[in-house]
Amino acid sequence: MKGKREHRIPLSRESLALLDELPRINGSPSLFPSSKKTNRPLSNASMFRLLQRLGRRYVAVHGFRASFSSWAYEQTTASGVAIETSLAHLSGRVTERSYRRGDLLEQRRELMTKWAKFVSTPKVIVIRFGLTK
Repeated sequence: MKGKREHRIPLSRESLALLDELPRINGSPSLFPSSKKTNRPLSNASMFRLLQRLGRRYVAVHGFRASFSSWAYEQTTASGVAIETSLAHLSGRVTERSYRRGDLLEQRRELMTKWAKFVSTPKVIVIRFGLTK
């Protein structure tokens, strides 16, 4: 639920496997529950503090979403509407949105599968020294 609108999320196999490994707190509907408020998710501020405690001082919580958006626009052929819908953003003019009744779930499923492959594939950085023409 975002902005009082239902938001369905197509999860990749990799995401589901990762979620299966997470410890769950009995009775909490949240995957990342607040430690202080019963039945509430972890807040952005709490997640930010957690990242800082883990030594990630220059990471912003919203940066995860920005990373997905940048990658999707630059590295895929997914439509802007599918990308923005993946982020639970409203896109297009009011008239366009009033006629768009679906949520592009299958297009977003394909996009999430590509994203899962991208983030779970080890990257190799090659540094070359002493190259001359």
